[in-house]
Amino acid sequence: MPDPFPAAPVQHSSYIPPTPSAWPPAEEPRAYEYTTFPRAFVSYRWFKPLLVFLLGFVFLMAFGFVLVGIAATATGSLDFLYTIGTSYDDMDAYTGPGALLTLGSVAVMLPALALAALIVRDRPYSSYSSSRGGWNWGAFAKCLGVAAVLMGISLVVETVFFPSGASDGVVRFTVVGFVLCTLLVPFQCVAEEYFFRGWLMQTVGAWTRLPVLAVLVQALVFAAMHPYNLIGVATILIDGLAWGVIAWRTKGLEASSALHIMSNMVAFYFTGLGLDAISSEIDLLTLVLAGITALAYLLIVLYANSKWGWFDAKKDGAAEFNQKRMQRLAQRTQTPPEEYWQGTLD
Repeated sequence: MPDPFPAAPVQHSSYIPPTPSAWPPAEEPRAYEYTTFPRAFVSYRWFKPLLVFLLGFVFLMAFGFVLVGIAATATGSLDFLYTIGTSYDDMDAYTGPGALLTLGSVAVMLPALALAALIVRDRPYSSYSSSRGGWNWGAFAKCLGVAAVLMGISLVVETVFFPSGASDGVVRFTVVGFVLCTLLVPFQCVAEEYFFRGWLMQTVGAWTRLPVLAVLVQALVFAAMHPYNLIGVATILIDGLAWGVIAWRTKGLEASSALHIMSNMVAFYFTGLGLDAISSEIDLLTLVLAGITALAYLLIVLYANSKWGWFDAKKDGAAEFNQKRMQRLAQRTQTPPEEYWQGTLD
């Protein structure tokens, strides 16, 4: 008598991807090597950082035109463009239009990079900020405190023992300029960190697998982008090297961003309030004080990290992205996901 409930024939001709719960479990939280972190992602290809750069540049230009339009609408003319200087001696970051263009045009690198990364989809945007699972706000707050103390000591030493005489007592800030400067300087500094210590350093590191070379290249480009005299460029080079080493060793941008923000806030506030002047001509004393401050900050942050684990990984910074990407690849190509796991998280 035939079986009234025959078993369904076994299908061997196609592969049905398993549910996400059937995938290999994610690894324990780990902090990847920061400069080569892009290679931890299954979708990494050597040319994709270049696509991110090109798209980011297009978005940056578009956002820049928007800022010009806002400033022109607010002032009723384009005369403010003549106040945007090509050197620090004639730079305007103290009026509303000046601050919006001088600082805002750099700050918009953050959304420009975010949009480019979203389109290219080679890795998550959070991977630019750290290789240990995203931005650590607690560590950032602690580093701001350390940076504030060191900058305060540096200012006292310079004011008391080596007064520059650059104070003219002329308040350059307008009310709107002061507010915009206060709001935009942190974003301007973090945007530079995302580009130089984030995109650039990680791109060179992923290409060469040489962290020291990645630190050096970003510092050289960072220094070349600042219109100072030779001593001033050397000062920025020292900062770039110190901040690059900090980002490399802490596996993220929180510590370098904190000192960058504090340094720029002091410079813009002192100049805007007539207590000092930002100049393209930097003297040797400034270089020495900047070098000592950067070195002291580097040592303190690295010691704090080794002593109290300020920058310990909170989660795996690549596993979730890779798991989702490989699941989509498996569904699209009918390939078992185990084949994508091999070598993904090296």
